[in-house]
Amino acid sequence: MDVVSGQVDMLFSVLPLVLPYITSGQLRAIAIASEARSALLPDIPTVKESGFSQVVGTAWNGIVAPAGTSEDIIIKLNGEVTKVLESAETKERFAVLGMEAVGGSAEHFAEFLRAESEKWSKVIKAAQVQVQ
Repeated sequence: MDVVSGQVDMLFSVLPLVLPYITSGQLRAIAIASEARSALLPDIPTVKESGFSQVVGTAWNGIVAPAGTSEDIIIKLNGEVTKVLESAETKERFAVLGMEAVGGSAEHFAEFLRAESEKWSKVIKAAQVQVQ
């Protein structure tokens, strides 16, 4: 709200929180930090396109199961979740919320989690972030 009211010049935020303000004209999007442009804001360049190739970060949600869950159950759950994510109703509802429905295999998600952990661990170490 401080950006909308002019008390703060800019912010970094997740799309679901700012999309209504962007679409209403109250905020102007400068760039998006994802790997690719958002289907919700296709005219907004990525930070990478703007010359900062290492600045990539997205908010995401995922579904996990307890360690040791059988592969059969993981495959079944993944298939059902994929059906939901691919449905027009889910895609439309997510778009209203400023989100994009993206699915994939459990293996793909596990690799994504490993890569995110590695990437952010490096950032935390380089910035010497300390827990207080």
